[in-house]
Amino acid sequence: MTGNGGELSGAEFGELVGRVQRRHDIGLYVERRAGAIVNALHVYADKQGQAAAEAQHAYEAGQRDPDIRTKQDKSIVTNDGYRQAAEILRQSAQQARDIAITLSGMTEDADEWDGNSD
Repeated sequence: MTGNGGELSGAEFGELVGRVQRRHDIGLYVERRAGAIVNALHVYADKQGQAAAEAQHAYEAGQRDPDIRTKQDKSIVTNDGYRQAAEILRQSAQQARDIAITLSGMTEDADEWDGNSD
């Protein structure tokens, strides 16, 4: 970015200021809507967790019963596909929970820092 001895050109400085402003705007947006975002993440995580449990159940049923496995393997989702789907859904649910926890903590810290705590 700096080809002239470490100094920013006017255009580079303007680009940097623009990126900082966009990040600031995103931060304000998230802060103002944190409750709704956290709730949505929890709902998403719950739905992903339910889907993971269903996929895991289908996988285990196919492992127990060769007839079920044969039917699964002839369908669009194989028995191993259910196992893979369950893992992906569990990971997705955990990521959403982790983000919700982090976001909740960040907004609580911001409220205390701003003097808005109860």
